[in-house]
Amino acid sequence: MPIAYQMDVTKSVIMAQAPSAINGYKSTARMVRYSATATCFDGTSINLVNGLNRPLYEVLDEALSALFKLLAAKDVTAVVSFKMNVGLAEGAKAALLNKYAAETEFATIKFA
Repeated sequence: MPIAYQMDVTKSVIMAQAPSAINGYKSTARMVRYSATATCFDGTSINLVNGLNRPLYEVLDEALSALFKLLAAKDVTAVVSFKMNVGLAEGAKAALLNKYAAETEFATIKFA
């Protein structure tokens, strides 16, 4: 019987100030961080990836890869549902589904 996982993907914006080496004034940088956490139906959660200034697709790809490695090590199957506070293009969703289509022995992926 497959185990249910919900992957929560959140986006946060970080504003950081650093002194400039050129003129001594502080400059402000806007950084985006995506975080992916998988939570099992029994309440256990695994922080899979924190991506700072990386594309969302790359972060999701890394998170799915890490989760599939974990499932393979445990020799279990899962249903992975995504819950995101940020939009992902339909083409990117299709690309991820196609990339991991061969991994159906470990998990079924669903985008909510």
